[in-house]
Amino acid sequence: MRDDEILDAIVEDVRGGSSRPIPADAAQAEARAAALHSDATTALVPRREAPLYGSSAFFERAGEELLSSTQHALELAGAAYARIRAGRTVLVGLRRCTTGAPGRVAIDPEWGEILWHTHPGLRGSLAAFSIEDLDVARRANKPLLVIGFGGLSPEVISTLALPFGLRAFLVSAGLKGIMALEKGRMLRERLLKVGVAARVCWPSGQIQPVLRANASPLQAALDEMSFAVDRGVGAVERIGQQALRDVVGALLGRPPGGQP
Repeated sequence: MRDDEILDAIVEDVRGGSSRPIPADAAQAEARAAALHSDATTALVPRREAPLYGSSAFFERAGEELLSSTQHALELAGAAYARIRAGRTVLVGLRRCTTGAPGRVAIDPEWGEILWHTHPGLRGSLAAFSIEDLDVARRANKPLLVIGFGGLSPEVISTLALPFGLRAFLVSAGLKGIMALEKGRMLRERLLKVGVAARVCWPSGQIQPVLRANASPLQAALDEMSFAVDRGVGAVERIGQQALRDVVGALLGRPPGGQP
């Protein structure tokens, strides 16, 4: 792997470093291969900016990766398996390629045509894109997925509700406490399995939700509301990121809008 193919961070292997170790690559590959359709591949080039759909198996795998990412407090990354079904590009699985560090993970464009990474919960993040994420998609010239907790998940709602009075603070703190216990495996994972979402950023910067392939009208409406929250909060975060970059750039003599 060449240095110029690493687009974001230093890789840190944590396998075996917790009470719930991340399974070995060989075991992962064997289990996933047995569950995938024969025409599923990481080499499928999706039609540019056309909607991406996720099967129930895809969202189940996404939940597994997000749970592992949250429990280890590390970002994970890899490539998505996809197939064409009734003229749609449908995501059917995930292949994890690397384990990153808190808040950062390396992305190699050679992994596949649809790349992904996680935003682990319980650190104020959600299924939205940072400026760095958008830059990775642009430089790789491939769609990049973020897998995280959506805007209507207990994780995000409990974060957004914190400033709204004492009662909201107490309820939010209680939810955060329960999720922290779930993260530490002192309680069965329930809240940490609710509200898993996937979003895609195209090289152009266009951001879209990954749609559920067989969603009911109610589920589709909830997903749309969740994406609206993610999109709004993500846009505010990116504005804040850019403002901070501009301040630092001014101090260092860089033009506004430049890279740090």
